[in-house]
Amino acid sequence: MSFKAKLKGKEGEDIACKFLKKRGYKILTRNFRTKMGEIDIIAEKKGTIVFFEVKTRKSRRYGLPKEYVSELKKKRILSAALFYLTKKKLWNRPIRFDVIGLILDREVIEVEHERDVIHLSDAMDSSNSYWQPW
Repeated sequence: MSFKAKLKGKEGEDIACKFLKKRGYKILTRNFRTKMGEIDIIAEKKGTIVFFEVKTRKSRRYGLPKEYVSELKKKRILSAALFYLTKKKLWNRPIRFDVIGLILDREVIEVEHERDVIHLSDAMDSSNSYWQPW
């Protein structure tokens, strides 16, 4: 990833955090990384742990930001989330996977919050009869 792309991604995550805080979310961590994957933002609201993928684009020309979350990326997010829940001993908490899509035009910033875009069943394939992240 280029330096310019990293800066755009960080800017998008900063905007997403401000957006979420204004809506009552408590940011628990940012850029949680494991060997299995990465989660951009982990937040909490009303007892629910929410794992956010942030997608930032300059325009809608090539589609919506949320459309850039591939099946492989979903599996990696799920793996990282399950690792986080295990590490923090939070298995008794409700969880959700959301996407924050940002369009950063020169003068306009658009923020879209899509809820429940990733499900545990997304991580299963025909070779797995159950889901286990490790």
